[in-house]
Amino acid sequence: MLIIKDTPYSTDKAFPDYPFELSDFQKHSIDAIDNSNHVLVCAPTSSGKTLVAEHKIRNRSKGKKIIYTTPIKALSNFIFNELTHKYPDISFGILTGDIKYNPDADCIVMTTEILRNLLYNKKIKTDKLQLTVELDVYTDVDAIIFDEVHYITNKERGRVWEESIILLPQHIQLIMLSATIERPELFGNWLSSIKSQDVTLAMTNKRIVPLKHYAFMGFLKSIDKLEKRDFKGIEAYDKTLVCIMDEHANFNPSIYDKIKELKKNYFKFISNKSIFNDLVQFLKIKDLLPTIIFTLSKKKCESYAKLVTVSVNDATEQLESLAIFDKELRKSDHYEHLIKLDEYAKIKTLVQKGIAYHHSGVYHVFKEIIEKMLCYDIDGKKHSFIKILFATETFAVGINIPVKATCYTGLSKFSEGNFRLLKPHEYKQMSGRAGRRGMDKLGYSILLPNLYDLPTQSEMTEILMGKSQIIYSRFVPNFQFILKLILTGKDQIGPFIRSSLLNREIVEEEKHLTMEMETVHIPNRDYSKCVEYEELLNPRLDGFIKLSQKMIKKNRKLADGIKNELGFNALYEDYKVDKETIEYRDNLQNNLNKNNGYIDSCILKIITLLKDTQYINANSNISDYQNLQPPDISIKGIIASQINECNEIIFTELIMNNYLDNLQGAEIVAILSLFIQSKSNTDETPSIEGLIIPSHLKPNIKALLDISTCFENRMNDHKLYIDIDWSLSLNSIDYMYEWASGADFNTLIQKYGLFPGNFVKDVIKINNIVQDVIKMAGILENPALVSVASNIEQTIIRDCVNMESLYVKV
Repeated sequence: MLIIKDTPYSTDKAFPDYPFELSDFQKHSIDAIDNSNHVLVCAPTSSGKTLVAEHKIRNRSKGKKIIYTTPIKALSNFIFNELTHKYPDISFGILTGDIKYNPDADCIVMTTEILRNLLYNKKIKTDKLQLTVELDVYTDVDAIIFDEVHYITNKERGRVWEESIILLPQHIQLIMLSATIERPELFGNWLSSIKSQDVTLAMTNKRIVPLKHYAFMGFLKSIDKLEKRDFKGIEAYDKTLVCIMDEHANFNPSIYDKIKELKKNYFKFISNKSIFNDLVQFLKIKDLLPTIIFTLSKKKCESYAKLVTVSVNDATEQLESLAIFDKELRKSDHYEHLIKLDEYAKIKTLVQKGIAYHHSGVYHVFKEIIEKMLCYDIDGKKHSFIKILFATETFAVGINIPVKATCYTGLSKFSEGNFRLLKPHEYKQMSGRAGRRGMDKLGYSILLPNLYDLPTQSEMTEILMGKSQIIYSRFVPNFQFILKLILTGKDQIGPFIRSSLLNREIVEEEKHLTMEMETVHIPNRDYSKCVEYEELLNPRLDGFIKLSQKMIKKNRKLADGIKNELGFNALYEDYKVDKETIEYRDNLQNNLNKNNGYIDSCILKIITLLKDTQYINANSNISDYQNLQPPDISIKGIIASQINECNEIIFTELIMNNYLDNLQGAEIVAILSLFIQSKSNTDETPSIEGLIIPSHLKPNIKALLDISTCFENRMNDHKLYIDIDWSLSLNSIDYMYEWASGADFNTLIQKYGLFPGNFVKDVIKINNIVQDVIKMAGILENPALVSVASNIEQTIIRDCVNMESLYVKV
C-alpha cells in the first residue's frame, strides 16, 4: 500500500537525536523507516534528504549491512568521504568499478550498476564464472539507499535502477531519495505493487531557503551617456540585479520584456571579459559569494574562468589557498607527476585568486581539490577559498556543496545531436544549489543576458515554473538482460517482466485505450460496399506500382455499378459522416493490438536472434522461452552476459573470433579503443587508412566495424527496434596506441587537444575492458592471450593515469 505524507507533521513526538528542528518530510520519513516501510523521499535540492538516509545507517539492524547507491562514481567517492568523517564509529567501504575498498564494511557505497551486477551474478547458475566480491546482498543487507533515484528516467542508464529494484528480495528495506518529480504517486504505486511492505511517500515542494531569479547586465559607458534618453531608467538595469521572478514564483513579464529590448538595442561591443569582471566585482561587494557560474560547455568553462582578472581572495586568503592546494595535492601518491601537468599551472594560478573551473575533462584529483576548497574545513569551521566556480551541469548532480548564488552563461545545452533549451527539472537542479540552509536567508539565481539570446517569455516561464520530470520506465528487454535472466534459472523472464514499471505502464495504457474504445459509438451498419467503392476509385498501391489506363477504366466501371445500386447514395452519405469515427476506432484498436503483444514479441525476436547467432544453443527449443534454462546458453552467451563496459555482442565476437590473438599489448589497446566514444578537440574524424597504428591491425578493425553493421542489419531484418548502441569509433585509436607504447602524458594532451580528465577516464575504461579480456580468455582456455593482456595494466595505468581519489584516502 502507498501511504502519502505531504502534510504538516501532526504529533508532538520529539526527535532527540537532532539538535535542530526537522522538516516535516524528514519526520515522516524517519517514522516510516522506524516502522520498516519502504520510503520514497521527494524534495527540492539541498532540502536535507541525506539526513533520512543517515538515520537508517545509524539505526541499521544488528549484524546487517547498508548499501548506499549513487548514479556516478564521483558522487560515490564524495558520499564515502562525507560519511566516513561524519560517523567515525561506523565502518564504510566503497565499490565503483575503479575503486574497491573495505567491502566487508557496515555501509558500502557503490554505483547502481555495481549493485545490479551483484544481484544478477549471485543468482546466475554456472560454474564458468567466479564472484569478485563476496558480498551477498540477499542475506547480508538490511536496507538499500538509492540516492538520486529519479535517474530511473535517464535514457541510457535508467533501466539499471528498474532492474535493481525488481531484483531485490522482499525483506530488504528501500530508502529512495529523489529531486522533486511530477506525480510521484505513480512511481510509489508501482513500488507498492511489487513489494510486500508498505511504501511511504514523504514529499514537499517547499525550499528551505527561498529562491529569487534575477538578470545581471552591463552596458558600455558611452551607451549609458548617449542613449539612456531613449530608454528611461536604463541605470536601473546596469550592473545590478533585476528581479524577473520572486520567491513566491511571481514572474514579472514587463521587466523581462524590457531586458529583452535592452538586449536587442544596447548590448553592443561589450566584451565577455568586461561582463565577467563586472559580475564578479558586484558579487564580491554584495557579499554573494561563493557563486557557481554554470557554463554548459567544457571549453567555455576554462576560457571564461581565465577572463576574470579580479581576485576574490584577499592577500591572506591567496597565500592560504596556495598552501591548501599544495597540501591536498601532496596527499596524492602521484604528486611528482601531477605538478608537471600543464593543467596544474593553469588551475593553481586561478585558485590563488579564488577562481576555478570544474567539468568532466578536468583531471580528477584537481577536481576533487576544487570541490573541497569550495567549502573547506578548518578546525570544524567551513570556509570558501574557491569563491567563483565555472562549472558544467554535472556539478549539480548530487555533490552536496550549496552556494549563495548561481549564474548562467547560457540556457541551451547540446543533447542528442541538437541544441535545446534547458528543461525545468535541469534548471531546478542547478538553481537548487543556491541558498545554504542555516546560513542564507535567500538564494540567488542569476541570468547573464549579455552572453546569449534570451528565450521567449513563454519559454522562460516554462524553464522557471514548468512541471518537474515525470518518472517513467526506460526499461526495454535487450540481449544481455535475456541472457542474464535465463542464466539465473527456469521461468525467470515472465515474473520479471510482470513486475516491471514498463509492464505497468503498458497495462495502464491498455486500460485507457479500452475505455476510449467504449466511448466510440458507431451505428451498426454494413459499410463494406462504401469501402469497396473508395478502394476502386483510390486503390492503395506501392509507390512504385502504377495502374494501366485499362485497369483504371475497369475500376471506374465497377465503381459506377456500385454507385447505381439502389440506396447506395444515402448509405454513402452516412458513411462519410461516420468515416472519421471509424478510423479513430481502428486506430485505437491497432494501438491496443500493438500494446498487447509488445513485450512478448520483443523478447521472442531477441531470443530468435540470439539462437541464430549461437548465443543460445542450436538444439534449444525457443518456442516457449519461459522453459529456457542455464544449459541452453552457449559459451558465447555466458561471455556476453558478463560484459558491462562496452557492447557485449561486439566484445564477444571480438574474443571468440580471435581478433586479439598474436598481438602485442599496445596493439590490443588499439583494438579495444574502438569502444571509446571520446574524440580529440581537432574535430577531425580519421579513416582506417589514415590511422598511424601498425597496418596488420587494420583488417581486424574493419572486420569489427563490419560485425557491428551486420548485427544492426540483422536487428532490422527481425524488425527488432530496441535502442542498442552499435557504434564503434576510430577517434581515439592512435593516441591510445601511443599511450600504451609509452608516450608522455602532456605531449599526448597537447598533440591531440585532449581534456586530461576525459583521457584518464577513457584509459581506465580500456583497462576495465582488458580485465574482461583476461577473465574471458581464461574461460576460453587461451593462456597466450591471458599472458599478454595481464601485462597491459602496468603499461597504461601509470604516471598521471590512475584510479586514485583523495576522497577515499583513509
